[in-house]
Amino acid sequence: MNLTSDIEVANTRAKLARLEARYEELQRETGGDEHVRELTMRSLKRYINQCKEDTARYEARRPVRRQSPDGGLERNMAKDGPPRNES
Repeated sequence: MNLTSDIEVANTRAKLARLEARYEELQRETGGDEHVRELTMRSLKRYINQCKEDTARYEARRPVRRQSPDGGLERNMAKDGPPRNES
């Protein structure tokens, strides 16, 4: 998966929270088929890791903006490029 917007990241984080909750729920369960539970937990763990990796990848590509001493935003020249003349 390739996240391309803050909305997709927010949706992925919400999905991650649901997956982690379900994983913890399965860890506490005692009844049912142990083999099926283990396979389900493996699958959930893969999805959990994928969501974490996708979110981290998006955050790493995201332009870094810092507050400058005069209160404005500084551009990250490595990611944003040189400032454009906006006249």
